[in-house]
Amino acid sequence: MEEKRRFAVLLCAEDPEYVKETYGGYFGVFQNLLAEDGEAWDLYRVVEGDFPRTDFSVSTTGSSSPEARTTHMATTSGSGDCWVC
Repeated sequence: MEEKRRFAVLLCAEDPEYVKETYGGYFGVFQNLLAEDGEAWDLYRVVEGDFPRTDFSVSTTGSSSPEARTTHMATTSGSGDCWVC
């Protein structure tokens, strides 16, 4: 059986009402843009203290799960905002 590619969206901010109403939240935005058939997607609301476990196993292909495909933040490391915990 083929192993599913697994991805996670870590939400670092609350979903604005427009994004919730239009896309079902940022999770829906990322899934609509990036998800492909046969993939598993997880949602972690880190803004609310929900973090993924850190003991991911490495697959036989050498990649760990979940995979990183893209990131986006409202602030950047150069903005002077404290965002790294």
